[in-house]
Amino acid sequence: MKLTNTCGGGNPGKAPARLTAGLVLACLLAPGCDQLTHRQQQQQAEQHWNEVRAQVKHQLAAQQLQAGQVEDSVTTAQDALGLNPASVESYLLLCRALLEKGDLAAARRVLDTAEQMGVESAELAYMRGVIAERSRRLSDALEHYQRARALDPTDRDYLMAVAECLVALGSPEQARDRVLEAVDQFDRDGTLDTLVAEISMLLGDDEAAAAAFRRAMPLLGEHDLIAEEYGLLLVRMGRLTEAVSVLQPLAERRGREVSGLVTRGLARCYLELGHAELADTILGRRLRQCPEDATAWLLRARVAVARGDLPLIHRCAAEARRLAPGHPETHILHGYVCWRQGRLEEALRSLERSLQVSPDDVLAHCLIGQVLAEAGDARTAGAHWRRALQINPRSRWASAALNRLTEDPPAVGAAPQTGVSRTETADPPAGLAARTCREPWSRGPG
Repeated sequence: MKLTNTCGGGNPGKAPARLTAGLVLACLLAPGCDQLTHRQQQQQAEQHWNEVRAQVKHQLAAQQLQAGQVEDSVTTAQDALGLNPASVESYLLLCRALLEKGDLAAARRVLDTAEQMGVESAELAYMRGVIAERSRRLSDALEHYQRARALDPTDRDYLMAVAECLVALGSPEQARDRVLEAVDQFDRDGTLDTLVAEISMLLGDDEAAAAAFRRAMPLLGEHDLIAEEYGLLLVRMGRLTEAVSVLQPLAERRGREVSGLVTRGLARCYLELGHAELADTILGRRLRQCPEDATAWLLRARVAVARGDLPLIHRCAAEARRLAPGHPETHILHGYVCWRQGRLEEALRSLERSLQVSPDDVLAHCLIGQVLAEAGDARTAGAHWRRALQINPRSRWASAALNRLTEDPPAVGAAPQTGVSRTETADPPAGLAARTCREPWSRGPG
Protein backbone atom coordinates (compact mmCIF):
# COMPACT_ATOMS: atom_id res chain seq x y z
CA MET A 1 0.00 0.00 0.00
CA LYS A 2 1.43 3.20 -1.10
CA LEU A 3 0.54 6.06 1.65
CA THR A 4 -2.95 7.46 0.92
CA ASN A 5 -3.14 11.06 -0.22
CA THR A 6 -5.41 12.83 2.28
CA CYS A 7 -6.28 15.54 -0.16
CA GLY A 8 -6.86 13.43 -3.24
CA GLY A 9 -10.33 12.34 -4.33
CA GLY A 10 -12.80 10.73 -2.02
CA ASN A 11 -15.16 12.55 0.32
CA PRO A 12 -13.19 14.76 2.71
CA GLY A 13 -16.37 15.85 4.45
CA LYS A 14 -19.04 13.85 6.23
CA ALA A 15 -22.38 12.72 4.76
CA PRO A 16 -25.18 15.33 5.03
CA ALA A 17 -27.81 14.86 7.70
CA ARG A 18 -31.16 13.61 6.48
CA LEU A 19 -34.31 15.63 6.69
CA THR A 20 -36.39 14.33 9.58
CA ALA A 21 -39.98 14.69 10.56
CA GLY A 22 -38.83 16.29 13.79
CA LEU A 23 -37.49 19.28 11.89
CA VAL A 24 -40.90 19.90 10.32
CA LEU A 25 -42.60 19.55 13.71
CA ALA A 26 -40.10 21.99 15.19
CA CYS A 27 -41.33 24.52 12.66
CA LEU A 28 -44.95 24.03 13.69
CA LEU A 29 -44.50 23.51 17.42
CA ALA A 30 -41.86 26.06 18.36
CA PRO A 31 -41.52 26.30 22.18
CA GLY A 32 -42.88 29.32 23.96
CA CYS A 33 -45.09 30.48 21.10
CA ASP A 34 -47.76 31.65 23.53
CA GLN A 35 -45.23 34.00 25.18
CA LEU A 36 -44.11 35.67 21.93
CA THR A 37 -45.59 38.60 20.12
CA HIS A 38 -47.24 38.00 16.79
CA ARG A 39 -44.24 39.51 15.03
CA GLN A 40 -41.80 37.29 16.95
CA GLN A 41 -43.87 34.21 16.24
CA GLN A 42 -43.90 35.11 12.57
CA GLN A 43 -40.10 35.58 12.53
CA GLN A 44 -39.55 32.31 14.36
CA ALA A 45 -41.82 30.40 12.01
CA GLU A 46 -40.01 31.93 9.03
CA GLN A 47 -36.61 30.93 10.50
CA HIS A 48 -37.72 27.35 11.00
CA TRP A 49 -39.23 27.25 7.55
CA ASN A 50 -35.94 28.49 6.06
CA GLU A 51 -34.08 25.78 7.95
CA VAL A 52 -36.42 23.19 6.45
CA ARG A 53 -35.89 24.61 2.95
CA ALA A 54 -32.12 24.72 3.58
CA GLN A 55 -32.12 21.04 4.46
CA VAL A 56 -34.04 20.21 1.29
CA LYS A 57 -31.58 22.29 -0.76
CA HIS A 58 -28.65 20.62 1.01
CA GLN A 59 -29.94 17.17 0.16
CA LEU A 60 -30.48 18.17 -3.46
CA ALA A 61 -26.96 19.63 -3.69
CA ALA A 62 -25.50 16.41 -2.28
CA GLN A 63 -27.39 14.34 -4.85
CA GLN A 64 -26.22 16.64 -7.65
CA LEU A 65 -22.59 16.32 -6.56
CA GLN A 66 -22.89 12.55 -6.37
CA ALA A 67 -24.32 12.53 -9.89
CA GLY A 68 -21.41 14.61 -11.19
CA GLN A 69 -23.48 17.78 -11.66
CA VAL A 70 -20.84 19.92 -9.97
CA GLU A 71 -21.94 23.37 -11.15
CA ASP A 72 -25.54 22.70 -10.13
CA SER A 73 -24.34 21.39 -6.79
CA VAL A 74 -22.37 24.59 -6.12
CA THR A 75 -25.40 26.76 -6.91
CA THR A 76 -27.76 24.68 -4.79
CA ALA A 77 -25.36 24.54 -1.84
CA GLN A 78 -25.00 28.32 -1.98
CA ASP A 79 -28.78 28.58 -1.87
CA ALA A 80 -28.83 26.30 1.18
CA LEU A 81 -26.29 28.52 2.96
CA GLY A 82 -28.31 31.61 2.09
CA LEU A 83 -31.27 30.06 3.89
CA ASN A 84 -29.23 28.79 6.87
CA PRO A 85 -25.81 30.49 7.25
CA ALA A 86 -25.07 28.47 10.41
CA SER A 87 -25.13 25.04 8.74
CA VAL A 88 -21.77 23.28 9.11
CA GLU A 89 -22.90 20.56 6.70
CA SER A 90 -23.69 23.04 3.93
CA TYR A 91 -20.32 24.78 4.28
CA LEU A 92 -18.64 21.38 3.97
CA LEU A 93 -20.74 20.38 0.98
CA LEU A 94 -20.05 23.64 -0.84
CA CYS A 95 -16.32 23.19 -0.17
CA ARG A 96 -16.42 19.68 -1.55
CA ALA A 97 -18.17 20.86 -4.71
CA LEU A 98 -15.68 23.69 -5.20
CA LEU A 99 -12.77 21.31 -4.65
CA GLU A 100 -14.28 19.01 -7.25
CA LYS A 101 -14.15 21.99 -9.62
CA GLY A 102 -10.56 22.62 -8.62
CA ASP A 103 -11.38 26.09 -7.30
CA LEU A 104 -9.24 26.13 -4.16
CA ALA A 105 -9.49 29.90 -3.68
CA ALA A 106 -13.29 29.83 -3.65
CA ALA A 107 -13.30 26.88 -1.25
CA ARG A 108 -10.96 28.79 1.07
CA ARG A 109 -13.28 31.82 0.97
CA VAL A 110 -16.22 29.64 1.98
CA LEU A 111 -14.32 28.48 5.07
CA ASP A 112 -13.34 32.08 5.84
CA THR A 113 -17.02 33.00 5.75
CA ALA A 114 -17.83 30.15 8.13
CA GLU A 115 -15.18 31.41 10.53
CA GLN A 116 -16.58 34.95 10.35
CA MET A 117 -20.04 33.55 11.13
CA GLY A 118 -18.60 31.87 14.24
CA VAL A 119 -19.13 28.38 12.79
CA GLU A 120 -16.44 25.96 13.95
CA SER A 121 -16.10 22.19 13.81
CA ALA A 122 -13.44 19.52 13.48
CA GLU A 123 -14.63 18.81 9.96
CA LEU A 124 -14.21 22.41 8.87
CA ALA A 125 -10.68 22.45 10.33
CA TYR A 126 -9.96 19.21 8.48
CA MET A 127 -11.26 20.75 5.25
CA ARG A 128 -8.91 23.70 5.73
CA GLY A 129 -6.10 21.16 5.98
CA VAL A 130 -7.18 19.51 2.73
CA ILE A 131 -7.17 22.86 0.93
CA ALA A 132 -3.79 23.81 2.39
CA GLU A 133 -2.31 20.45 1.39
CA ARG A 134 -3.61 20.77 -2.15
CA SER A 135 -2.03 24.21 -2.24
CA ARG A 136 1.29 22.63 -1.14
CA ARG A 137 1.25 24.56 2.14
CA LEU A 138 2.12 21.50 4.20
CA SER A 139 2.96 23.29 7.45
CA ASP A 140 -0.43 25.03 7.39
CA ALA A 141 -2.13 21.74 6.52
CA LEU A 142 -0.51 20.06 9.51
CA GLU A 143 -1.69 22.85 11.80
CA HIS A 144 -5.28 22.49 10.56
CA TYR A 145 -5.23 18.70 10.85
CA GLN A 146 -3.92 18.95 14.39
CA ARG A 147 -6.71 21.42 15.17
CA ALA A 148 -9.27 18.97 13.79
CA ARG A 149 -7.82 16.19 15.92
CA ALA A 150 -7.90 18.42 19.03
CA LEU A 151 -11.59 19.17 18.41
CA ASP A 152 -12.44 15.52 17.82
CA PRO A 153 -9.78 13.04 18.97
CA THR A 154 -12.14 10.12 18.27
CA ASP A 155 -11.96 10.47 14.47
CA ARG A 156 -9.27 8.21 13.04
CA ASP A 157 -9.12 10.12 9.74
CA TYR A 158 -7.71 13.17 11.50
CA LEU A 159 -4.93 11.11 13.09
CA MET A 160 -4.04 9.60 9.73
CA ALA A 161 -4.01 13.04 8.10
CA VAL A 162 -1.62 14.33 10.76
CA ALA A 163 0.69 11.33 10.28
CA GLU A 164 0.70 11.54 6.50
CA CYS A 165 1.40 15.27 6.63
CA LEU A 166 4.34 14.70 8.98
CA VAL A 167 5.74 12.14 6.53
CA ALA A 168 5.39 14.64 3.68
CA LEU A 169 7.23 17.21 5.81
CA GLY A 170 10.14 14.80 6.30
CA SER A 171 9.35 13.61 9.84
CA PRO A 172 8.37 9.94 9.42
CA GLU A 173 9.69 8.98 12.88
CA GLN A 174 7.38 11.51 14.52
CA ALA A 175 4.50 10.37 12.33
CA ARG A 176 4.95 6.75 13.37
CA ASP A 177 5.21 7.72 17.04
CA ARG A 178 1.94 9.67 16.81
CA VAL A 179 0.11 6.69 15.36
CA LEU A 180 1.58 4.21 17.82
CA GLU A 181 0.67 6.44 20.76
CA ALA A 182 -2.97 6.59 19.68
CA VAL A 183 -3.55 3.22 18.01
CA ASP A 184 -5.20 1.66 21.07
CA GLN A 185 -7.83 4.43 21.15
CA PHE A 186 -9.50 3.03 18.05
CA ASP A 187 -11.06 -0.25 17.00
CA ARG A 188 -8.40 -2.47 15.45
CA ASP A 189 -9.36 -3.07 11.85
CA GLY A 190 -5.86 -3.14 10.39
CA THR A 191 -5.89 0.39 8.94
CA LEU A 192 -3.55 2.03 11.45
CA ASP A 193 -1.30 -1.03 11.58
CA THR A 194 -0.97 -0.80 7.80
CA LEU A 195 -0.06 2.88 8.09
CA VAL A 196 2.61 1.98 10.66
CA ALA A 197 3.96 -0.64 8.24
CA GLU A 198 4.12 1.84 5.37
CA ILE A 199 5.93 4.45 7.45
CA SER A 200 8.32 1.82 8.81
CA MET A 201 9.28 0.82 5.28
CA LEU A 202 10.02 4.47 4.49
CA LEU A 203 12.29 4.49 7.53
CA GLY A 204 14.03 1.32 6.34
CA ASP A 205 12.79 -0.53 9.43
CA ASP A 206 11.74 -3.74 7.70
CA GLU A 207 11.34 -5.71 10.92
CA ALA A 208 8.84 -3.20 12.32
CA ALA A 209 7.06 -3.06 8.97
CA ALA A 210 6.72 -6.85 8.81
CA ALA A 211 5.43 -6.97 12.38
CA ALA A 212 2.82 -4.30 11.62
CA PHE A 213 1.70 -6.06 8.43
CA ARG A 214 1.45 -9.31 10.36
CA ARG A 215 -0.90 -7.62 12.87
CA ALA A 216 -2.96 -6.05 10.10
CA MET A 217 -3.45 -9.05 7.81
CA PRO A 218 -5.97 -11.04 9.91
CA LEU A 219 -8.01 -7.87 10.46
CA LEU A 220 -8.09 -6.77 6.81
CA GLY A 221 -9.45 -10.00 5.36
CA GLU A 222 -8.76 -10.57 1.65
CA HIS A 223 -6.94 -7.32 0.91
CA ASP A 224 -4.82 -8.30 -2.07
CA LEU A 225 -2.76 -5.12 -2.41
CA ILE A 226 -1.66 -5.15 1.24
CA ALA A 227 -0.95 -8.88 1.08
CA GLU A 228 1.16 -8.33 -2.04
CA GLU A 229 3.14 -5.56 -0.37
CA TYR A 230 3.70 -7.69 2.73
CA GLY A 231 4.78 -10.72 0.71
CA LEU A 232 7.27 -8.74 -1.36
CA LEU A 233 8.69 -7.20 1.82
CA LEU A 234 9.29 -10.72 3.15
CA VAL A 235 11.08 -11.62 -0.09
CA ARG A 236 13.39 -8.64 0.28
CA MET A 237 14.07 -9.65 3.88
CA GLY A 238 14.98 -13.19 2.83
CA ARG A 239 12.09 -14.71 4.83
CA LEU A 240 11.20 -16.84 1.85
CA THR A 241 9.02 -19.54 3.41
CA GLU A 242 6.82 -16.85 4.98
CA ALA A 243 6.75 -14.99 1.69
CA VAL A 244 5.48 -18.07 -0.13
CA SER A 245 2.68 -18.47 2.43
CA VAL A 246 1.53 -14.90 1.65
CA LEU A 247 2.10 -14.75 -2.12
CA GLN A 248 1.03 -18.24 -3.18
CA PRO A 249 -2.68 -17.72 -2.29
CA LEU A 250 -2.64 -14.53 -4.39
CA ALA A 251 -1.24 -16.42 -7.37
CA GLU A 252 -3.81 -19.21 -7.02
CA ARG A 253 -6.93 -17.10 -6.35
CA ARG A 254 -9.43 -17.62 -9.14
CA GLY A 255 -10.74 -14.63 -10.99
CA ARG A 256 -7.75 -12.50 -10.02
CA GLU A 257 -5.18 -11.26 -12.48
CA VAL A 258 -1.81 -12.05 -10.94
CA SER A 259 0.61 -9.14 -11.04
CA GLY A 260 4.12 -9.51 -12.36
CA LEU A 261 5.50 -8.53 -8.97
CA VAL A 262 3.71 -11.43 -7.28
CA THR A 263 4.77 -13.90 -9.98
CA ARG A 264 8.39 -12.86 -9.94
CA GLY A 265 8.55 -12.65 -6.17
CA LEU A 266 7.09 -16.14 -5.81
CA ALA A 267 9.43 -17.53 -8.47
CA ARG A 268 12.43 -16.07 -6.65
CA CYS A 269 11.33 -17.74 -3.45
CA TYR A 270 10.91 -21.11 -5.18
CA LEU A 271 14.34 -20.78 -6.79
CA GLU A 272 16.13 -19.81 -3.58
CA LEU A 273 14.34 -22.58 -1.66
CA GLY A 274 15.55 -25.17 -4.19
CA HIS A 275 12.32 -25.64 -6.16
CA ALA A 276 13.60 -24.63 -9.59
CA GLU A 277 10.89 -26.58 -11.45
CA LEU A 278 8.11 -24.69 -9.64
CA ALA A 279 9.87 -21.41 -10.40
CA ASP A 280 10.15 -22.37 -14.07
CA THR A 281 6.47 -23.30 -14.23
CA ILE A 282 5.22 -20.02 -12.82
CA LEU A 283 7.62 -17.93 -14.93
CA GLY A 284 6.69 -19.85 -18.07
CA ARG A 285 3.04 -19.03 -17.41
CA ARG A 286 3.91 -15.37 -16.84
CA LEU A 287 5.93 -15.10 -20.06
CA ARG A 288 3.18 -16.67 -22.14
CA GLN A 289 0.89 -13.90 -20.90
CA CYS A 290 3.48 -11.08 -20.93
CA PRO A 291 6.31 -11.98 -23.32
CA GLU A 292 7.78 -8.46 -23.04
CA ASP A 293 8.58 -8.82 -19.31
CA ALA A 294 12.36 -8.46 -19.41
CA THR A 295 12.77 -9.05 -15.67
CA ALA A 296 10.89 -12.35 -15.92
CA TRP A 297 13.20 -13.46 -18.75
CA LEU A 298 16.25 -12.59 -16.64
CA LEU A 299 14.84 -14.50 -13.71
CA ARG A 300 13.94 -17.51 -15.83
CA ALA A 301 17.50 -17.52 -17.16
CA ARG A 302 18.71 -17.95 -13.58
CA VAL A 303 16.23 -20.78 -13.10
CA ALA A 304 17.63 -22.40 -16.25
CA VAL A 305 21.15 -21.99 -14.83
CA ALA A 306 20.04 -23.77 -11.65
CA ARG A 307 18.59 -26.59 -13.75
CA GLY A 308 21.63 -26.78 -16.05
CA ASP A 309 19.46 -26.14 -19.11
CA LEU A 310 21.94 -24.41 -21.43
CA PRO A 311 19.56 -24.01 -24.43
CA LEU A 312 16.98 -22.32 -22.18
CA ILE A 313 19.68 -20.12 -20.68
CA HIS A 314 20.69 -19.05 -24.16
CA ARG A 315 17.08 -18.32 -25.18
CA CYS A 316 16.29 -16.34 -22.02
CA ALA A 317 19.53 -14.37 -22.25
CA ALA A 318 18.77 -13.49 -25.88
CA GLU A 319 15.24 -12.30 -25.03
CA ALA A 320 16.54 -10.26 -22.10
CA ARG A 321 19.19 -8.63 -24.26
CA ARG A 322 16.52 -7.74 -26.82
CA LEU A 323 14.19 -6.21 -24.24
CA ALA A 324 16.74 -4.63 -21.88
CA PRO A 325 20.02 -4.30 -23.79
CA GLY A 326 21.59 -1.98 -21.23
CA HIS A 327 20.84 -4.13 -18.18
CA PRO A 328 24.07 -5.51 -16.63
CA GLU A 329 22.38 -8.86 -15.99
CA THR A 330 22.05 -9.48 -19.73
CA HIS A 331 25.83 -9.16 -20.17
CA ILE A 332 26.47 -11.50 -17.24
CA LEU A 333 24.13 -14.14 -18.60
CA HIS A 334 25.58 -13.89 -22.09
CA GLY A 335 29.07 -14.11 -20.63
CA TYR A 336 28.06 -17.17 -18.62
CA VAL A 337 26.65 -18.88 -21.75
CA CYS A 338 29.83 -18.11 -23.71
CA TRP A 339 32.00 -19.44 -20.86
CA ARG A 340 30.00 -22.68 -20.72
CA GLN A 341 30.43 -23.03 -24.49
CA GLY A 342 34.19 -22.41 -24.31
CA ARG A 343 34.07 -19.06 -26.13
CA LEU A 344 36.33 -17.37 -23.62
CA GLU A 345 37.16 -14.16 -25.50
CA GLU A 346 33.50 -13.38 -26.15
CA ALA A 347 32.63 -14.25 -22.56
CA LEU A 348 35.31 -11.87 -21.29
CA ARG A 349 34.05 -9.01 -23.48
CA SER A 350 30.48 -9.44 -22.32
CA LEU A 351 31.43 -9.64 -18.64
CA GLU A 352 33.66 -6.59 -18.90
CA ARG A 353 30.72 -4.65 -20.38
CA SER A 354 28.73 -5.68 -17.32
CA LEU A 355 31.42 -4.26 -15.03
CA GLN A 356 31.37 -0.98 -16.93
CA VAL A 357 27.70 -0.62 -15.96
CA SER A 358 28.01 -2.08 -12.46
CA PRO A 359 31.67 -2.05 -11.30
CA ASP A 360 30.94 -3.59 -7.89
CA ASP A 361 29.12 -6.64 -9.22
CA VAL A 362 30.51 -9.59 -7.26
CA LEU A 363 29.24 -12.21 -9.69
CA ALA A 364 30.79 -10.45 -12.69
CA HIS A 365 34.18 -10.35 -10.93
CA CYS A 366 33.91 -14.05 -10.08
CA LEU A 367 33.02 -15.03 -13.63
CA ILE A 368 35.77 -12.85 -15.13
CA GLY A 369 38.21 -14.48 -12.75
CA GLN A 370 37.01 -17.89 -13.91
CA VAL A 371 37.39 -17.02 -17.59
CA LEU A 372 40.85 -15.51 -17.07
CA ALA A 373 41.97 -18.51 -15.02
CA GLU A 374 41.00 -20.85 -17.83
CA ALA A 375 42.80 -18.57 -20.27
CA GLY A 376 45.98 -18.88 -18.19
CA ASP A 377 46.02 -15.41 -16.61
CA ALA A 378 46.10 -16.47 -12.95
CA ARG A 379 47.42 -13.15 -11.67
CA THR A 380 44.56 -11.06 -13.13
CA ALA A 381 42.04 -13.75 -12.20
CA GLY A 382 43.19 -13.56 -8.58
CA ALA A 383 42.83 -9.77 -8.64
CA HIS A 384 39.17 -10.10 -9.66
CA TRP A 385 38.46 -12.71 -6.98
CA ARG A 386 40.12 -10.55 -4.34
CA ARG A 387 38.01 -7.59 -5.48
CA ALA A 388 34.90 -9.76 -5.19
CA LEU A 389 35.84 -10.58 -1.57
CA GLN A 390 36.40 -6.91 -0.81
CA ILE A 391 32.86 -6.17 -1.97
CA ASN A 392 31.33 -9.23 -0.33
CA PRO A 393 33.57 -11.05 2.19
CA ARG A 394 31.06 -13.93 2.24
CA SER A 395 31.42 -14.78 -1.46
CA ARG A 396 31.97 -18.54 -1.44
CA TRP A 397 32.92 -18.67 -5.11
CA ALA A 398 35.69 -16.06 -4.80
CA SER A 399 36.96 -17.54 -1.54
CA ALA A 400 37.13 -21.08 -2.92
CA ALA A 401 38.84 -19.94 -6.12
CA LEU A 402 41.51 -18.00 -4.22
CA ASN A 403 42.13 -20.93 -1.89
CA ARG A 404 42.69 -23.26 -4.85
CA LEU A 405 44.95 -20.72 -6.50
CA THR A 406 47.04 -20.43 -3.31
CA GLU A 407 47.18 -24.16 -2.65
CA ASP A 408 47.93 -25.23 -6.23
CA PRO A 409 49.65 -22.43 -8.19
CA PRO A 410 49.79 -23.21 -11.93
CA ALA A 411 52.96 -24.24 -13.67
CA VAL A 412 54.41 -21.77 -16.11
CA GLY A 413 52.35 -21.78 -19.29
CA ALA A 414 49.65 -24.02 -17.80
CA ALA A 415 46.01 -23.00 -17.24
CA PRO A 416 45.28 -22.99 -13.49
CA GLN A 417 42.71 -25.41 -12.09
CA THR A 418 40.74 -22.96 -10.01
CA GLY A 419 37.12 -22.17 -9.34
CA VAL A 420 34.87 -24.53 -11.30
CA SER A 421 35.04 -26.08 -14.72
CA ARG A 422 32.57 -25.42 -17.51
CA THR A 423 31.08 -28.86 -17.04
CA GLU A 424 30.33 -28.33 -13.35
CA THR A 425 27.02 -26.72 -12.47
CA ALA A 426 26.97 -26.55 -8.68
CA ASP A 427 28.85 -23.35 -7.84
CA PRO A 428 28.04 -21.06 -10.77
CA PRO A 429 24.26 -21.54 -10.45
CA ALA A 430 24.51 -20.87 -6.73
CA GLY A 431 26.27 -17.62 -7.49
CA LEU A 432 23.75 -16.66 -10.12
CA ALA A 433 20.64 -17.80 -8.31
CA ALA A 434 21.57 -16.20 -5.01
CA ARG A 435 21.31 -12.76 -6.61
CA THR A 436 17.68 -13.43 -7.36
CA CYS A 437 16.38 -12.62 -3.90
CA ARG A 438 19.16 -10.49 -2.50
CA GLU A 439 19.94 -7.86 -5.09
CA PRO A 440 17.71 -5.10 -6.48
CA TRP A 441 15.97 -5.74 -9.77
CA SER A 442 14.00 -3.45 -11.98
CA ARG A 443 10.33 -4.14 -11.57
CA GLY A 444 9.54 -4.55 -15.21
CA PRO A 445 5.97 -4.45 -16.55
CA GLY A 446 3.12 -5.26 -14.19
